[in-house]
Amino acid sequence: MKYGLFIHYGIYSFWEGRYQGEDCPFYSEWIQHSFSIPSQEYIRPAQGLGPEKFDAKSFVLWAKNQGFDYLVITAKHHDGFCLFSSHHSQYNGQKFWGRDLIGELSEACKEVFLPLGLYYSQAQDWYHGGLRAYDESRGGDFDEYFKRICLPQLKELLTNYGQIELLWFDTPMSMKKEQIAQVRSLVKSLQPSCLVSGRIGKGFEDYLVTGDNMLPSSFYTKDWEMPMSLTDSWGYKKNDILKPKEDVLRTIARAFSRGGRVLLNIGPQGDFSLPAQGKILLERMKEPVVALIKAMEKAEFVFYPYEDDNLFLLKDKKTLYLFISDERNFLGLYNLTSKVKEVTFKDEKIAFVQKRTLEGDPYLGIELGKKAPCLLKVSAFDEIAFLPFG
Repeated sequence: MKYGLFIHYGIYSFWEGRYQGEDCPFYSEWIQHSFSIPSQEYIRPAQGLGPEKFDAKSFVLWAKNQGFDYLVITAKHHDGFCLFSSHHSQYNGQKFWGRDLIGELSEACKEVFLPLGLYYSQAQDWYHGGLRAYDESRGGDFDEYFKRICLPQLKELLTNYGQIELLWFDTPMSMKKEQIAQVRSLVKSLQPSCLVSGRIGKGFEDYLVTGDNMLPSSFYTKDWEMPMSLTDSWGYKKNDILKPKEDVLRTIARAFSRGGRVLLNIGPQGDFSLPAQGKILLERMKEPVVALIKAMEKAEFVFYPYEDDNLFLLKDKKTLYLFISDERNFLGLYNLTSKVKEVTFKDEKIAFVQKRTLEGDPYLGIELGKKAPCLLKVSAFDEIAFLPFG
């Protein structure tokens, strides 16, 4: 589980990040919070419509074909609306649309062997009396919510849908340590192998989760994951701007090289169709990301001290992998002392020259011919080595 697809979908998807002609100033999935929209008004755009374009098997097959090796979807976000059938709340997709999206998705994931994770907002719940960010006084009786909604719904998710690979918790805020311990204990009692994400709080996680789009500058001692969005928002926002492919690839490569995994988000529209440009971007990234993951299975990261944020080096004994995230026609690599046998992209041989610079330093020049972004394989006659620096 190195490269995951994060799906933010709910009532907020129908609002498209706008309320009464005004763009939501924050994440679109927080639109109810940002504009203090009453629940009866908030639900209105989704009534009678629902995820008409959602076909679980087709969607899961598409995700797997793009190289994703796990999936996480918002079973319940902060607004309290559930994508699953719940006996503990009528505020769910089964009631409003006659569909249990988590049930459909879990069956499809089992069929195509794609691990499924569920996002569940354990502390914030603006509908059922949970906490409310930046204004906890407006929430209800949290202890009552915790006993009546949070724990029973987690039990439903862990008993009604087969194997759940991970529960992705979020914003624990002022939850008590003993309550967080109860959540973890419940998860492990029902599904011992289900991972508990870093945002459960108070150190009860199985792995760490960074801040949104936040890349650590070095290695963590524990397993870690970076949630990353293709736009500024996580839920669908009509006026959002897509990040450039080069920037997304560069960040993914950096995360992988520092020992992490990436959970890359896209927010479907109200009918569950994926935003066209976001879908195209994910499809175009498949080849370089999958190639990078495969190379990392047998190679280690190499520190390259020259200033080139778009170049990442991996090596095993006689092979050097060069992952280039930006568009360029030529690559010059300095201080590689190994004698190169060939340079290939996939099975195609690439022209190269190996010489010394006017200063006498080893130099490898490679003609890319607009193949970037790509992963190049440099095969050497002897063990890969660089001149020592410093």
